[in-house]
Amino acid sequence: SPDGELLLTNWNGVLTLRDGDTGARKFDVDPKITGGRAIMPAWSPDGTRVAFVQVPPEGKLGSDFPVPNAPKGGDWVAANTGNLAVMRFENGAFQPARVVLPSEKGVEYHYQPSWSPDSSFLIFVTATAPGFAPAAWKVIYGVDNPVLPPEYRDYVMTYDQRETRLRLLQINGQGEPVGLAAELDAATRRPSQSISWPRFAPFQQGQLAF
Repeated sequence: SPDGELLLTNWNGVLTLRDGDTGARKFDVDPKITGGRAIMPAWSPDGTRVAFVQVPPEGKLGSDFPVPNAPKGGDWVAANTGNLAVMRFENGAFQPARVVLPSEKGVEYHYQPSWSPDSSFLIFVTATAPGFAPAAWKVIYGVDNPVLPPEYRDYVMTYDQRETRLRLLQINGQGEPVGLAAELDAATRRPSQSISWPRFAPFQQGQLAF
């Protein structure tokens, strides 16, 4: 949380609220609140909302792949994930999440959200299918250039995904989207360019790193 009192972590698609000083677990956020498995939480600077990525039915975490060297959690190297969602935090409890930008199965997926300093915008990555992410498959399989089953070859990955786009979406105080997501063309419209982990400067509106 912005005041440092609380910490929100994720492991194997479960969000866990922890003590900000000790890391001690307080509670796991009910999947009924998040709408299923959830990864990549980002607390708004005003402390009222958390953005995260919902894993859709066709989505996989790294740990879901039935190979010997698959990551134990795999929340950071996910496939065909996901929907952008926001949930409010009120009186020490999370309210049911609202999807602010759904993915389109087999078309495009959104991930790595980050809030603007005034808590009114989300910056995030969108990737379009079919995917191409050789470094991600090296992480999962533990070897260079693994031979992938046909059903894996077009997965969009959240790690090392090529041809990604940087986008911006306005979010109101209730956690609802305002208008359509804007395309930040100047940052991302270059062939084979991979954009990842965008972040706003913490105290100055309008400055981005990615």
